[in-house]
Amino acid sequence: MLRGPDPCSFYVIGGTTGHNFFLDVDKLSFSDGKWSWLNEAQAAMLRGPDPCSFYVIGGTTGHNFFLDVDKLSFSDGKWSWLNEAQATPNMEGRYRLEAVLHDDLIFLFGGGRPDFVTELRTITVFDTKNKTFVELPTLPDETLKSSNYEDGYPKGRRCHSVTKWKRKVILVGGCSADKDDDDVRHVEMYSDVWSFDLDLLQWTKMPFELAVPVFFHDAAITREGCLLVWGGVRDIYSSHRTNIGQYCYLEPPSLRTLAALALRPYIKYNTIEEADELRLSCVMEFVRGICSKQMSKSAPPASTEPMALSLLGQNRCSFGGCQQYFASTDDLIAHIEFTHIPSLEEEYRQKLNQAQSGTEENRASATPNLPLSCVYRLFRPAYNPVPCEPDVVRINFNHYRKRTHE
Repeated sequence: MLRGPDPCSFYVIGGTTGHNFFLDVDKLSFSDGKWSWLNEAQAAMLRGPDPCSFYVIGGTTGHNFFLDVDKLSFSDGKWSWLNEAQATPNMEGRYRLEAVLHDDLIFLFGGGRPDFVTELRTITVFDTKNKTFVELPTLPDETLKSSNYEDGYPKGRRCHSVTKWKRKVILVGGCSADKDDDDVRHVEMYSDVWSFDLDLLQWTKMPFELAVPVFFHDAAITREGCLLVWGGVRDIYSSHRTNIGQYCYLEPPSLRTLAALALRPYIKYNTIEEADELRLSCVMEFVRGICSKQMSKSAPPASTEPMALSLLGQNRCSFGGCQQYFASTDDLIAHIEFTHIPSLEEEYRQKLNQAQSGTEENRASATPNLPLSCVYRLFRPAYNPVPCEPDVVRINFNHYRKRTHE
């Protein structure tokens, strides 16, 4: 699956259902949600140096295996196929290989047939300018001196995933060639993760492995360096497929993402639709606005913000003359979410019903603004604090400061 020349479409090239093989190129447009058939394809696939070209390399019909390089180009409103190169007689055809474009070079990783896999000590590279293949020797991870990793190299494999990250490639999982040493055909599964430097041509084993070993899966890396692994086969006999997802951060994400990850275990939703309704909370701004409105009636504008902060510091609710005290600012915010915001939501629903029952030309202008989302009501169990007396002692950082010598 590849993104198209325009940001509102992507393409699916070839594939199998397990019984039938397909060579089609299909396009899904997000503008109308419809599929359209474009052409026939042959199988690793990746985008070319320009956004209007795709490369399809290798693959199988189920009986024959190839290492041909075909290019699908979009020009003058038409799609066309070009055969860029064919494998030489001494090059084995392979399927379930992975490919990555780096500058004008396409690096091919692994792959094979049911009875053999391509080793990773050397990498097959296709030069898109000269339209030729070349074999490049790679460097091992010098920190590994174990036979388990073949002296610093990952084992040859197929059905793995390869994803480009910066100027490196991240190789995940996969499996060996078929084995029948116990009279039952099976494979060896790999849970290791490797990094390959595209400039130095050197392998480095990552300090983590898959939580669940899989092969025949897919992977992607987000802009913040989150490695996402999806699906795959979970057993050596290829009988159990899964739709689980696994992830790991290759570098520290933003504080915003870390905060969302910390909150995630406390949020419960049952459907994707419920998850889509979650919004970032602006409760602090909401509380400050309430305090500012309450104080603006009796204070000049220049002192409104300090007075609002002062009210927050006292942990007293000023919503509609409530005047209840709470042990902390967090308790105050939770109280507002549980006690005062529901009435705003009910008012919103009533106004929304009135707007929808009006004439079509007045609906847009009559539609009310959606109330702020809440944080504490998403927790399980829910957090609804109890008010306290105004003179409750609140310990803060100042209580722990050392006293100066008199």
